[in-house]
Parts: sequence; C-alpha cells; structure tokens
Amino acid sequence: MRASVYLPLIAITSFALFLALYRLGDPPLIDYDEATYAQVLHESIAHSNFFTFTKGGSPWIDKPPLSFLLMGASTAILGEDEFAMRLPAALLTVGSIFLLWLIARRLTSDKITAFAASFILATTLPFLEAGRQVRLDMGVVFSVLLATYCFLKSFDNKKWLLGFWTSIAFGFLFKSVLAFLAIIPITAVFSFTYRQWNWLKSRWFWAGAILFLVIVIPWLLYQHSIYGPTFWQSFIGFQLRHLQPIIGEQQAGYWYYVKILLSVQPWINLFIISCVWLIITLPRSRQKIASAVIVIFIFIFFEIAQSKLGYYLLPLYPFMALSIALTLAPILKNSSNYRTTARVLAIAIGIYAAASAVLNIQAPQKRDLLLRYSDAVTTRDIALDEKYIGKFLAREKIPVYLYKWPYHETLYYYGNAPELITVTQSKQPTDPPYFLVIPTDFVTSNQVRFNSVSVEFIYQGPIGTLFRTKN
Repeated sequence: MRASVYLPLIAITSFALFLALYRLGDPPLIDYDEATYAQVLHESIAHSNFFTFTKGGSPWIDKPPLSFLLMGASTAILGEDEFAMRLPAALLTVGSIFLLWLIARRLTSDKITAFAASFILATTLPFLEAGRQVRLDMGVVFSVLLATYCFLKSFDNKKWLLGFWTSIAFGFLFKSVLAFLAIIPITAVFSFTYRQWNWLKSRWFWAGAILFLVIVIPWLLYQHSIYGPTFWQSFIGFQLRHLQPIIGEQQAGYWYYVKILLSVQPWINLFIISCVWLIITLPRSRQKIASAVIVIFIFIFFEIAQSKLGYYLLPLYPFMALSIALTLAPILKNSSNYRTTARVLAIAIGIYAAASAVLNIQAPQKRDLLLRYSDAVTTRDIALDEKYIGKFLAREKIPVYLYKWPYHETLYYYGNAPELITVTQSKQPTDPPYFLVIPTDFVTSNQVRFNSVSVEFIYQGPIGTLFRTKN
C-alpha cells in the first residue's frame, strides 16, 4: 500500500486506540456482566485453572474459556485491576475497526469508503461502550469480521476458507453458538449477491471445517469429562434457550431493539437515509445490498429471540457502518453539484460523532443528543458506590444484608465474596454484627428505623449507604 493509503489507516487506528484505551481503568466494574466475569476470572487466577470455571466456589459453565485466557494473560502482566481485565476487549474492539477497514477495501478498493466505515464504527456509542467493558461479545464481533474478511478473500483463493473456519472456532471459544448465528446470514448474503457458491465444493472449505472441529472438540470433550451431561444442559442449552423464538409476550417487548437503534445517533439516521437511497437509485451495487440486508437480518433475528439484551446487536454495527459508508463515499467523491456541501456536512457530522464519543468516555450515558450533561443515574454511578462499599465489606467477614438493593455482583467482587442476603419479610437480619446496605434515598428521607440495635454509620454515597450493627 502507498503512503496515501497508510496515513488514513494509521489515523483511524490511532483514533480507535485512544477511544478504546483512554481512562479505560477508571470506571468500576458494573453489575451484569462485568463484575460476574471479574469474579470468575479472580477465582480462575486463584486456582490457576482457566478451563473449568467457578463462581463463589460453585461450578460455572456458562461461557467458553478464550476471553478468560486473554484476561488471565493481561492480568498476569499488569495485575488484577479494571484496566487489565478490560484490555483484551478494548484491543479486540480496535482490531474489529481495523478489520472493517480491510473488508471495505476488499469490497470497494476505495480508501475513503474504508476510512468512513471505520470512523463510523469507532464512534458508534453502543459499540464503543461495550468495547470498554469486561465483555465477551467483542471477541465474537472480531471473529465474525475476521471470518467475513477471509470469506471474501476466498472468492479469489479458496485457501482463505481455512482462515474462515479458524475464525469461527475462535468465535465459538469466545461465546459459543453466537458466532455461528452471526456468520451464517453474512456468508449467505454475500454468496447470494455475488453469486458465489462454489466454496461449498472446495476441499479447503471442508478441510477448514475439520480444522474447526480440531480446535473446538478437545475443550468440549474435556468439559464433558468433568461435568458429564450437566455441561451440555447448562452450556449449549443455556445459549439456545435464550435465542429461541417465543410465542406470545417477549421479555423486553417488540420495541426494545428499535429504541436502542434509534438512540444510536447520528448514524441510525444516516443508515435509514442510505437504505432509502439504495431503493430509489440505480444501479444498485452488490456491496450496498449485502451490507443493508445483513443489518436487517441480524436485527430481525434478535428481535424475535426470547432473550433481549442490547449487547446482542453488536455484530450488527460494523455492517451498519459499512452500509452508510458505501452510500456516502460516492456522493462525497462524484457529486459535482453538491460535493462541497456534502463534504462540509460530512465533516460536521464527523466532528459531532467524535466529540460525542470522547465525551461518552468522560461520562458514559450522561449526554443527550445536544451533548449536554445529565444528572440521570447510570449503572456506572451505582457501581461506583458499590465499589466503595465493597472495600469496607472485604475488611470483615460478617453477613451482609441488602435492603431494597437489587444489585449483587459488583458488591460480591469488590467485597471479596461476602455472604449477601436480601432482606425480605421472611428473611430478616439476625443477631449482630452484620453489614446493612440501603439505598441512600431511603436513609435521607427517614424511611429507615433501627429498633434496639446499635448501629455504626460506615459510608454514604449518592446511591448507596452502608451501616454496621454492633453486638
């Protein structure tokens, strides 16, 4: 590649590294799932075992090992802290942005399209936020994009199908069947739009499938030797139960993902415009059709699934970015009448998106569409109080009662695995000493009364308050 190609790539990679790594270790680990994975990792480090996991001393067989192996390597070098645990996901996020550059270059041979797609993905806030967390999904996104790139390269050289299957194997070891569910429609759409199906007859495809089994089966057999049928019921069954369609009411409603996508500004608006542009303009390029269809397919699949979580949409965002870039780049380059106006508008949108991404690092989920700061309580705010409270809990091994406090995982990790007991009508605090965690609102509004118990005030934050009862 010439310097004119290298420079934009270096620029976008440097920008992505900044967004992914700047103040990465500052926020505390949040409940569901950062603190959960951190606790599993902590116990794996303590037992020097990264192939059979525990949580609270009990078997934990929900997830494959690859993310924990990477986090184990990171913490072995940097120490067990938030930065080290988040580093693998952050680097996989940067790698995904780089892979989208390669995919766009492969499809178009155009550096402007490649730069635009990578920039859009880097400034897509849900994608960036997930990439700055202890989250297994970023490994899946990286594997899916690597598999997509290898698949597109295989149109010219079938040996790339070995890399295709190896990428899927890595995706499986990151987060099980989710990698399969994402890559199947992608390969089908590109095969259909490019009329490329001869890969099914290639010996390299089937050799790659065997390589996939060689990589994956040893771990599956090892788990079966340890846990027996319980492994299959908990691991594979857990994944399928959460993805199967459900008849009747869904967990989060049919508009759950629509609301999430409508919040992905400014890019969702440009994606809608790109889809309309694709419909009304001729000729329609295969790349535009493929990327738009992949986005729509992934959205529909997860929309009809039983379990709904915003992070499930992460494989969608790279192809949404690609679809937007494929539409905008030709306008910026070829429209002689409106080229100056289009470029000014594109620069303005880019500045807004970059500013929004940087400000989101400073205060996640705290900015509105006008980038104004909001005082709304976020999961980070809750986790910050939980971290402070957890440090006090770790000093003394006594029961911890939670009153009107639904969050457990972050307290459990920072509190060094304390005994957490939710207060109910049938489960009241026993004899002192014990800790009591209560929402600060209940304390400041005088809704809490202590009868015949000596209480010591330990900590009060904006969200949570900690008391310790005395003998």
